[in-house]
Amino acid sequence: MQRVQTLSRTARPSTSARTRWMFGSERFEVRMWECDTFFPKFGPRLQMSQTAAMTRPYGTDPGFAGQPTDAAVRGPSARRSVAERGARRHPAGRLSRVTAVLGGPELRRAALAALDALRSHQVEIDLANVYPVPDGDTGTNMVLTMESVARAIAGADGPEVAAAVARGSLMGARGNGGVILAQFLRGLCERIGPSGADAHGVAAGLARGAELAREAVLRPVEGTILTVARAAAGALADPPPGVVEVLDRATRAAREARARTPDLLPVLREAGVLDAGGMGLVVVLQAFRDSLAGRVVPVPAALPEARATGPALGAPPARPREMGDPAFAYEVQYLLRATEVAAEGLRESLGDIGDSVAVIGGDGTWRVHVHTNLIGEAIELGVRAGAPSGIEVVAFAGGLGGLPARRAAALVAGAQLGIPLARAASRAAVVAVATGEGARGLFREAGCEAVVDGGPTINPSVGELLTAIEAVPADDVILLPNDPDAWPAAEQAAARSAKRVEVVLAPNMAAGLAAAMAYGDARPLEANVADMRRALERTPTGRVAVANRSASTAAGPVRGGDAIGFAGGEPVVVSEDPVEACAGVAERLAEGPVETLTVLAGLDAGPEERARLAEALSARLPGLDVEILDGGQGVQRYLLASE
Repeated sequence: MQRVQTLSRTARPSTSARTRWMFGSERFEVRMWECDTFFPKFGPRLQMSQTAAMTRPYGTDPGFAGQPTDAAVRGPSARRSVAERGARRHPAGRLSRVTAVLGGPELRRAALAALDALRSHQVEIDLANVYPVPDGDTGTNMVLTMESVARAIAGADGPEVAAAVARGSLMGARGNGGVILAQFLRGLCERIGPSGADAHGVAAGLARGAELAREAVLRPVEGTILTVARAAAGALADPPPGVVEVLDRATRAAREARARTPDLLPVLREAGVLDAGGMGLVVVLQAFRDSLAGRVVPVPAALPEARATGPALGAPPARPREMGDPAFAYEVQYLLRATEVAAEGLRESLGDIGDSVAVIGGDGTWRVHVHTNLIGEAIELGVRAGAPSGIEVVAFAGGLGGLPARRAAALVAGAQLGIPLARAASRAAVVAVATGEGARGLFREAGCEAVVDGGPTINPSVGELLTAIEAVPADDVILLPNDPDAWPAAEQAAARSAKRVEVVLAPNMAAGLAAAMAYGDARPLEANVADMRRALERTPTGRVAVANRSASTAAGPVRGGDAIGFAGGEPVVVSEDPVEACAGVAERLAEGPVETLTVLAGLDAGPEERARLAEALSARLPGLDVEILDGGQGVQRYLLASE
């Protein structure tokens, strides 16, 4: 073995390496005194003898065969000074000269490094999310998107990795941040392809990614991740010769653009933060660069406990919004099989009913994202355009989540519930009668144009109902009185109105909600009424009330203060415990072909009691999808509806 040392020239620290012993004729491949430390030298005579030396400056050679290292000779102070000087001069690391082509293996390594890096910075990115309200989940959405990428590339071979990254990011894109990141990765992967990309190809890929990211957003806003992506691509008009040098320049430009985002978006400046999406993109670019440069990307010890694992369609979690107008309460996302023309038309249509619109993808598969209040319309616009699947509905913090999500789930399952496609020219409006703040909110979320306050013992008058009918902006009206005592007044109000009014006689609010869920404002009056009445027929209901005096019932004797459970209209259980009575009614309703049970909890059912009810229903009806919602009604302790 023999020592090979490079000279310190052109402000580069000297290095040392060891080569095997060789004849002079073989030494063509080794430059013993080398001014240029750019290794390896590609070409017909590839030079690799000093590659190991490029990873460590002189003085850090570990030695061999028991011989002392250079560090032992020169001392630790020399090692530190040289190492620090080298680190300052070459922030991308010396292996930046080794990666000449970004191919499948390198892309796989970079994508996994980006996932680890995003996990490490997830919480701080989430906390920086203030556009337009604080405490969003941009970091979480980006992590979920990259987790989908990691699953997609797990079984992909080298030439297939680029396509797998693009496909995985599309399928798993979450929120605006995830959707834009997916487009950015798609553009990069288009230029990488099966055969990989050199420095010029990577630069072109970053430019294409920035272009696709901007195209994905209906109304681009500066001072966001789009600005950062454009800056990263703009720095590569004349790309450097190495792949990692390209990524290093892009990272530095992105970091500078990220620092300027508060100057472009006043809400960031007022909050004293940088754009969260831009922060995430810088993390991804830096992870790509460091991975290809041979640096170790820090792996988080544990994921933050608060990180979402993806919204469930049946019960969408309430969470803070990531971006967009706070007037829109829900985020709707789905995959769509459709033509490019149909996808572009969908993007424009979604812009009419919401914001933060993104439709990304290609080759017949698209990821759709929108913030809106018209959940059903957003979904059925997708039905018009093609075949939606994987529908996800998330209520932003402060919204009421469960009911609209079940409308979405019913559409996916092919149920007969009516989801509005688009507002008909002569649409029918719904006026409902409800008591309790929570119940009134649920009826509004179900699409009711007006909700009149009323219920058992406090039913509205004919005049109040007639006033509500005349006030809604529609010539056709469906009236949901939701209590037998209110039926006569509803019939009289319908007869006195100059509008066409149909009364749907729901026995209580739980049944009325089932009927309201079958409403769709794209259909004419007759079709809506028929669907709503069919929904009532297939929705057995029950209720629990507390007796104010002693009596005798078919379910047994009742004392004042006992809870009586009714199924259909017949008393089926009497108990001192309202939870026991409600569970007994639920068991009776579940005797038929039931999949879902909705319970409206009354004003007197406190949090502890509701928790006991949830536990009891889970134990007694383990195969049933149970949803306990805040009704806030005063007379009925619980209202139940099964589907």
